[in-house]
Amino acid sequence: MRIIEFLTGAVSAKASEIAEYVGLKPSRTRDYLKELISEDIVAAKGANRNRTYQLKR
Repeated sequence: MRIIEFLTGAVSAKASEIAEYVGLKPSRTRDYLKELISEDIVAAKGANRNRTYQLKR
């Protein structure tokens, strides 16, 4: 998945940055990020506009 690929090279990123990389709308990207969080692959930090995502290690 391209989201994981992007986060592998980044310490953390906002949904809008990830969306631009993968070519999706930010809202759809957040849907995928929620799935990755529920699968314990990605961690979210912060709230609302300040939320960033990173791979769990």
